[in-house]
Amino acid sequence: MKTRDQERAAFVLSEIEKTYPDGIPKEHANYFAGLPTMIFENGLGQTMVFLLSKSGGTQSRDNNKYSFSYRLLRKYLFSNLSSNEQSRSPNDIETLKSLIDKPIQEYFEAQRKAIAVATWLKRYAKALVRSDDNPSNSNKVEES
Repeated sequence: MKTRDQERAAFVLSEIEKTYPDGIPKEHANYFAGLPTMIFENGLGQTMVFLLSKSGGTQSRDNNKYSFSYRLLRKYLFSNLSSNEQSRSPNDIETLKSLIDKPIQEYFEAQRKAIAVATWLKRYAKALVRSDDNPSNSNKVEES
């Protein structure tokens, strides 16, 4: 049996392994370090809209620090849906509407979870940062 925090840590590491197999670029790691604070100070809804806008909008799925952050938070927040709701993945508009329409207690709970996930991203980013000048000398994510 795992704690929720262990599950979050495993989830974030798994997503990092898929997107950054050679380590996290320093620029991305520096950005990820501020993500928990951004969510806390601006709120989850505003942070998600900001990340979506900086990632290139609903049509772009470039692999940049903003789109990775948005996808990570969205995937985690919507991974605990009922099996009926999981049958279709919400699009970006549905994701944002879902956050806006939540009762205040549920919204704050989602925000708390997002901060916890972003904190794990921050920790891993510091540990797995690579030098953009010398990617071969990076802290690669090891296969287990």
